[in-house]
Amino acid sequence: MDNSVRIYNADMKLVAVVKPELTFDTMKKFQPHICSNGKCGAMTTNRHYCSAECRKDYRAKKEKAKRTEANRIEELRPKKECTNKGCKEKLEKRKPKFCSKKCADEAGVGMRRAQAEISKRKLKELRENGIHQQ
Repeated sequence: MDNSVRIYNADMKLVAVVKPELTFDTMKKFQPHICSNGKCGAMTTNRHYCSAECRKDYRAKKEKAKRTEANRIEELRPKKECTNKGCKEKLEKRKPKFCSKKCADEAGVGMRRAQAEISKRKLKELRENGIHQQ
């Protein structure tokens, strides 16, 4: 591979052929620029950041901003009420249905879960004994 550079004058006549000296500094892909981390301000020839610490610092700051924005949006959402009919308490998180274990028990969730487990156990026993074969 020939790395020579041809230099022409205004009349398009060849003036010189120069073979550039290849060193590590001339082979850098990126021109010197300011580090993308706003706090740093150092000059670098790397793609974005001057060092791994700058990249880590910038990404941590960005993640913190995302978390605070998500929390702010969560605070703006209307709060859901407890599913138990007698309770009018507001729930903090989006997923739970009841404000406390007491409300869940009052609503009968615990009793229904226990009944479901008993039914599953009986069905399993019937299948093992061969009574409930098709």
